[in-house]
Amino acid sequence: MNGNAARTLPLLDAQEGIWLAQRVSGSRRLYSVGQYVDIHGPVVPHLFERALRQLTDETEILHARFEDDGAGGARMTFPPPETHALLDFHDLTEEEDPRKAAEAWMRAELDQEIASHADRLYAHALFRLAPDHHIWYQRYDHLLMDAYGCSQLARRAADVYTALLTGRPCAPAQHAPLRALMDEESAHRASERQEADRRYWHEHFADRPDLTGIPGHTTPEAGPGDVLRETGHLPSHAVTALRAAAARAEASWPRLVVAAVAAFVGRLGGTDEAILSLPVAGRTGDRARRTPCTMANILPLRVPVTASTSLLDLTRTTDTEIAALLDHQSLRGEQLRRELGWPSGDRWHFGPYVNVMPKAGETLSFGGHRSVVRDLSSRRVEEFGVLVSGAPEGQDMEITFEANSALYDRPWLRSALQAFLRFLTRTTADPSQPVGAVPWLDAAERAHVLDRWNATEGPAAPAADTVPKLLARHLAWSSDAVAVTDGERTVTYAELDRESGRLAAYLAHEGVARGDRVAVVMERSVDLIVALLAVWRAGAAFVPVDVEYPAERVAFLLADSRPTAVLCAEAHRDAIPAVHEARLVVLDDPRVCAAVAGCRADGPGVWVGGGDVAYVMYTSGSSGVPKGVVVAHGAVAGLVGGSGWSVGAGDAVLMHAPHAFDVSLFEVWVPLVAGGRVVVAGAGVVDAGGVRSAVGVGVSVVHVTAGVFRVLAEEFPGCFAGLREVLTGGDVVPAGAVARVRGACPGVAVRHLYGPTEITLCATTHHL
Repeated sequence: MNGNAARTLPLLDAQEGIWLAQRVSGSRRLYSVGQYVDIHGPVVPHLFERALRQLTDETEILHARFEDDGAGGARMTFPPPETHALLDFHDLTEEEDPRKAAEAWMRAELDQEIASHADRLYAHALFRLAPDHHIWYQRYDHLLMDAYGCSQLARRAADVYTALLTGRPCAPAQHAPLRALMDEESAHRASERQEADRRYWHEHFADRPDLTGIPGHTTPEAGPGDVLRETGHLPSHAVTALRAAAARAEASWPRLVVAAVAAFVGRLGGTDEAILSLPVAGRTGDRARRTPCTMANILPLRVPVTASTSLLDLTRTTDTEIAALLDHQSLRGEQLRRELGWPSGDRWHFGPYVNVMPKAGETLSFGGHRSVVRDLSSRRVEEFGVLVSGAPEGQDMEITFEANSALYDRPWLRSALQAFLRFLTRTTADPSQPVGAVPWLDAAERAHVLDRWNATEGPAAPAADTVPKLLARHLAWSSDAVAVTDGERTVTYAELDRESGRLAAYLAHEGVARGDRVAVVMERSVDLIVALLAVWRAGAAFVPVDVEYPAERVAFLLADSRPTAVLCAEAHRDAIPAVHEARLVVLDDPRVCAAVAGCRADGPGVWVGGGDVAYVMYTSGSSGVPKGVVVAHGAVAGLVGGSGWSVGAGDAVLMHAPHAFDVSLFEVWVPLVAGGRVVVAGAGVVDAGGVRSAVGVGVSVVHVTAGVFRVLAEEFPGCFAGLREVLTGGDVVPAGAVARVRGACPGVAVRHLYGPTEITLCATTHHL
């Protein structure tokens, strides 16, 4: 390597992506490749260093330094070689726990920041744990080496050291010049093959699917970006079954493992397909395959997963998908992201990653002594990943789960790992069974799901209660607290009680009686809340009618529900058709206002029980004619007065759903019954700006539909910052959307609601 003076080269394609990622992240320690080799025998340190020096001399990339090229990129420079020690030798035989001391040193060294222009972008250390037990550690900046190249160097080191020890000649290295690799990449970029690769990826992901995400679960254990790791072992008998199952599927065992991860991730995320990030070697030619450097690529793997699919069939499908992926692996993942605009943001991965390293546990020979390779690389972990190390016949297989501490905590990660080990053991024992039928919970976890999550022993409103009764009890100790904020207008609990009481008395005077129905055709406002409460206090049930409904739907609802009265504002009087025997009450008509003001503030005193009808809410009619769902007061009181909500006296909930949508029950009555505050949203739909504005006026809890949540999570996940809780539901909520929100807003809880209108808003709630 004596001709390196003043020589420069451009970067390989993989290096360009790493260089940019390092600049964006501001950290290089997440882009290091490392491994150690357990050498079960004596080692001669000075011969070992000679072997490393030969290894370095013959490996061109190890002499490179990196500098800005002045055009936003970088270039490699090759300064004259320097003579310095390559190997740190540590005799740990006197340590209480030599292995533990070695592992601590390696982790600390791997965690160091190293400048790209440093004299060396790699490190070697040799630890003596005992006279017949050593550990060799090697670490490289990812700009120099990927895991494939690192393994090549380990094998080469074993050959060179053994040759030096025995005095036998060692065959020369077969590395290709870096310039030859760059020429091949340049030729490929201009080829039809490159266009074929691009067409494949653009067609395969034309729909820009939601990434597969796993709902997060975290506690303040570590800062955002910290990587949590948990390692377990698949027992040798299960490894044997795994290999047998792969043989039945006519696939390699690594591809069966990828299929199992896809099934596991898809089931955790509640999706019918899994999109995984798959690291590939990126080496399609002979020169690249025999040259240590960095060329690895990360590409998206799309695997359809259904509960009824067997592991055998899923493995065959995965095998086909991976084969197609490898046929088109020359297109860089970062280039694919730029061209598709997917995934959005500055994501590096395409969802959870799975990296199966068949040679990670391979056995080498250093001077005739058995030596086992172990991975130590540090990786950027955006969400979640699975690492699987190969195992020789008859030995356990090492499986590591990695997770971003901003999204997951260690107990969750440990539990997920154990669940996967159980799943992999059970599904490979009978790979023909449906993957959805394979249990993975242990007895304690199953009891937790069935008993703790379904605990219903908490206090609930008595069946005879009604919302007006619950509010009356609360009024006694917080009458002066603000109940509703509507723009510049605020209404206290006492004012809400008086205004609804007077309107209830007026309605009773106009002929509204217990058991009647009263249609309410109004926009969201404090006046709407007063009107709904007044209808209840008059003994009637309200029929909510959205002012945005088409005229024919409004006419149908009013004709079908046959209300005694119809409440509206002057702005909507003309949009309301005449209803037989129904009194039209225009609430902002001056004559009505004067009449209401003259009524009793304590209301008509009508008794209403839990079995009386509270409202009649009509379904969308998407499957036919809209149907009116009749809901009793006891059900409403049980919902809003239940102990499961986390809304209290200090909370403010945003009211932005139409009152004809049953989630308005939560937005209005849950905070009022709890002593909190309702904040009425302005006109129009609530977008990211609306959520931020709500936070600005003190809103702590917001509900958005599953569709809106998905859009906001994709485009503006940080808009929920400042909230304490976001509720969503009504449909499947992608786990990836939840993960994005949790990543952008670690302190925000996300709760999912689900259930039909017939059972009063929701049958289930669960924190994601």
